[in-house]
Amino acid sequence: KIFQDKINENKEVIKELQKEHDHLEAELAQVELTEDFRQEVRAMAAQVRDKLADATYENKRVVMDKLDLKAVFRYEEKLRWLDLTCNLSPEGLSYDLQQSRKLYFS
Repeated sequence: KIFQDKINENKEVIKELQKEHDHLEAELAQVELTEDFRQEVRAMAAQVRDKLADATYENKRVVMDKLDLKAVFRYEEKLRWLDLTCNLSPEGLSYDLQQSRKLYFS
């Protein structure tokens, strides 16, 4: 009986989470980024990149935290890759580390 109650409780939680997921997905589908907005973001990113060139380690760390920057190193078929994501580019970017020595978000 206890297990069945827990199962039923979890089913309800899953149902509510699925409903919330569907709602959020519908909201996101309505958001459209214009090319002008993308250009603004790129220009702002270029300014930030220029300022970071002379920033202290701590200042760089704050920027990376605010951008929610994540980097994942992977080794695949004898190639080294760096996969980057941040809240400006959630779809991410992948870099072949054999080809790229200096990495920039585009």
